[in-house]
Amino acid sequence: MKLAQSILAEEGLKISAVQNHYSLLYRSSEEAGIIDYCNENNIVFFSPIWCWNKAH
Repeated sequence: MKLAQSILAEEGLKISAVQNHYSLLYRSSEEAGIIDYCNENNIVFFSPIWCWNKAH
């Protein structure tokens, strides 16, 4: 994601949202730091379970 963001930045663009496979059993986005990276860079991380979890 960092590489994609740097390539887009060269053209004046930026990543605004990411939709990843994320569930109670498949949490690699959390373990890989993708969610933290998104939070630190104002990128919306979207996953139905993540949105439900944040709302409750």
